[in-house]
Amino acid sequence: MNARDFALERHGDQRWGPLIYPYVEHLDRVASFFPKDTIEWDVSYLHDTLEDTETTFEELVVLFGMPVARNVQLLTKYPGLDIFKYYQAIYCHPVARVVKLADLEVNISQFIVNLNTLPNNNGWGKETERKVRNYAHYIVYLTTGKWVVPKENLETKIPPVKLSVVEHHLMQPGWENFPPSSAGIT
Repeated sequence: MNARDFALERHGDQRWGPLIYPYVEHLDRVASFFPKDTIEWDVSYLHDTLEDTETTFEELVVLFGMPVARNVQLLTKYPGLDIFKYYQAIYCHPVARVVKLADLEVNISQFIVNLNTLPNNNGWGKETERKVRNYAHYIVYLTTGKWVVPKENLETKIPPVKLSVVEHHLMQPGWENFPPSSAGIT
């Protein structure tokens, strides 16, 4: 079983976006940034399994190996996890870092589409604005190693970690121009 099939089975009937799209839409879009059958592609499909399903770390190790499982674990937001430590750990691991950047971009793109097309923003108004602002901070950190903090939070600084990017992948161009059901990888 490949990572996509496993993720589809585990996420089952879960929904994405304003709860109108099958969860696979999100996973296909994140994976579209990477070549098929690479560690990044596998991690893209599995990145929410520990957080949103009954999947265990041990299952991922057995089925996909320690490198994939470890990156999925890094991308999992456990209850009570310090968000700064979460992003700092991701920043230190190139695979987790590029998958998280893809995940954030896909989420921001979906927020923007929903803000422009849904009646009354389907309740996403203020919450979406807050999430987009936070995601922008996370993207800046993951790409520069520097936290951008509002003036009132200047005491919250985390030292940057040095990391060089060895490999660069571009997403498949044009996926954002297609309706969700045609954006997937089959």
